[in-house]
Amino acid sequence: MTDISASVVSQPISASVSGSSITASVGSSAISVSVAGGIGPQGPSGDAGTGGGASLSNDTPLSPGTASAGTASTASRSDHRHAAPAISDISGLQATIDGKQAAGSYAAASHTHTSSQITDFAAAVAAAAPATTDASALTSGTLSDSRLSSNVITNALLSARQNQTTSAIDVVDRLSVYSANAPVSGAEYWTFFSPTYNLTISQISYASVSASTGVTLARFGLYTMDASGAGTLVARTASDTTLFTSANTVYTRSLDSTGGYPTTYSLVAGTRYAVAVCVVASSPQTIAAAGCQPVVAAVSPRVQGVRTGANDLVTTQGSGQYNGTVTQTYWARLS
Repeated sequence: MTDISASVVSQPISASVSGSSITASVGSSAISVSVAGGIGPQGPSGDAGTGGGASLSNDTPLSPGTASAGTASTASRSDHRHAAPAISDISGLQATIDGKQAAGSYAAASHTHTSSQITDFAAAVAAAAPATTDASALTSGTLSDSRLSSNVITNALLSARQNQTTSAIDVVDRLSVYSANAPVSGAEYWTFFSPTYNLTISQISYASVSASTGVTLARFGLYTMDASGAGTLVARTASDTTLFTSANTVYTRSLDSTGGYPTTYSLVAGTRYAVAVCVVASSPQTIAAAGCQPVVAAVSPRVQGVRTGANDLVTTQGSGQYNGTVTQTYWARLS
């Protein structure tokens, strides 16, 4: 509001201006005032502002979710970029991927799949290595019996041919057991063998032909052997003075834990073993056996051996410690 003062003759005029309205008075009397005319000229423009414009930087990738400042003309540049997000930056992505493949790293150089996660894995393998009746077609590697079709000799067929089952191993073919031999009291007798299939055993059997008397020690044992005939006792039965006291009897005894030995033992196909027997008696029995001349039995790898004066199963046997001769190889069964 603007105040205006004026005088006419001797009376002062008081007036005020508010926008386009004027209020005036002379003394105590109000007067009517009107104003005509347009808006006056516009004043000069003020000084320019001092703020500067921002610019967009594309020199380095930005973290996910971070926008870069810039002007409208540069904010959508084709080379504007962000760093690739990590799996953890995207909510729910980790769980979704884990539902599709094994949890863990998904880097191409480190993650793995199991065959069950590959839907056509079994079919692809079967197509690459189909079942065959021609075992000679295999130039390397092995196939399980279940992958082979008929007319291929399997462990079950081989055992049946030898009048055995796959739950037992006869270390001498029973069809060749036509004789018997009386052991020397206190001597230990080995029969060597290599199983054609894996088998976990808990018992050893021998067969008497005639009866013994005055038995003070009798036991069976199992050894791991090398090609030279050196071996180590790995399992044994307890000494039993009732062994071989009856004629024409198959004696089966369980492996015993006394001395820290196992009550079961897992035989591995192709590994060299020997089963052994030792009897101390005033009159030893005869044991069912197959014939084998000592000169042939000792040819490497040895098929049988004897060590006199042992008086029990020895814990280790050196290749040069066989000191007796025997023309029979004892039959035994492991089951």
